[in-house]
Amino acid sequence: MITQQKKNRTRNQHYIPQVYLRGFSPEYSRLEKCEKKRYTIYFYDFEKNRMTGNSVPIKSVCYEKNLYEVTGDDGNIICQNFLEKCLSKLENMFGKYRSDLEKKAFNEENYKIKCFLKREEKAFWITYMTLQILRLPETLEIVENVAKQMFGNEIPEHKLKSAVRSICLPFFKELTLGAPLAQIFDFFVNQLGSMNIAVGVDRAGRIITSDNPVFICSKETSPLNFEKAIFPVSSEICLFLLMDNDKEKYYKNVCFEINESFREEIIKNMSARAFSKLFSNHILDCTEMRYLKESMPMRQMSGGE
Repeated sequence: MITQQKKNRTRNQHYIPQVYLRGFSPEYSRLEKCEKKRYTIYFYDFEKNRMTGNSVPIKSVCYEKNLYEVTGDDGNIICQNFLEKCLSKLENMFGKYRSDLEKKAFNEENYKIKCFLKREEKAFWITYMTLQILRLPETLEIVENVAKQMFGNEIPEHKLKSAVRSICLPFFKELTLGAPLAQIFDFFVNQLGSMNIAVGVDRAGRIITSDNPVFICSKETSPLNFEKAIFPVSSEICLFLLMDNDKEKYYKNVCFEINESFREEIIKNMSARAFSKLFSNHILDCTEMRYLKESMPMRQMSGGE
């Protein structure tokens, strides 16, 4: 007999949150929020090399079954939906912080503020970006492979997978492996937190995103030191994180208007690092498709198809 708990368990677990993708939906409006609205999204499929002609429901993309479940010694799921519920709370916070950011970013008086984001706001966005990176199936797989190399056959595979999820998504009180793996979360927070942050506003509402929405560029001479990061927040807002050596192009902790040059940069970087899909609130036009095609050499260098 199926218990009520099992019946209510969320099995399709999204690694790109639906609340995030809503910001890139043609039905989304920063002025009119509606949780019950049916949100859809357009996407470019790199595996098929084509753009969808029709938008699809956002709930139908970017999920895996039981992605965030952990298992006990017998291999059965324990603490059902624990990580899923923790991530859901984070996503609710995302909705609030995005709304607050939209209100500030579309008030031109705020463009004069020298420190556009408060310390608390920057801390949230850094934490959110870090967890977005660590919750990806590709990241979890990489960490699992590293753990296998470190521990060999000492730890059963199902325990290893559970440990990796506990480490990458640190919502449990104790980390089960006291190894360097436990430092993954702090590494990303410290790297991103040391960078300057600027908020770009696209009044045309044509910013795109991908199934790997946090773009990070590391220094050529030091791969573990970040040089730049880009995170689209919605079709109208994008965060740019940078080191001091880029201050001539980007201003420090301010809000600025995105022009065609920045739009090109976002499309090319999202295209280069996407796993298989780009997402947008519109069918890409000829100029945007040209940017996408021009990003292919960079995409191949970063391991894309």
